[in-house]
Amino acid sequence: MKGVLMKITFTHKKKKVEIPISGPSEVKYYAVPTTYSDDGYFAAVWSGQDLEPVPACATEDVVLLAHIKANQQEDGSFVLQPVFCAEGVKYA
Repeated sequence: MKGVLMKITFTHKKKKVEIPISGPSEVKYYAVPTTYSDDGYFAAVWSGQDLEPVPACATEDVVLLAHIKANQQEDGSFVLQPVFCAEGVKYA
């Protein structure tokens, strides 16, 4: 993927999902109905002054699983800062 500097891998209920990011970003990982997303997950990625994307399904059907900030260091590496991580969710 062009411009991808890092991938964050989320694991929930034995399912792994990789989310590519191309710079300092925030990522929210949601559980959503399978009628909305075949795998039952939605990832929102945004940075800077961008508007935060949200799932376009009924809010009572959406569960926030994780909110991670990916901060880029001067040497180009990333540090992941968890804002929220639900029980049973792992990220790397």
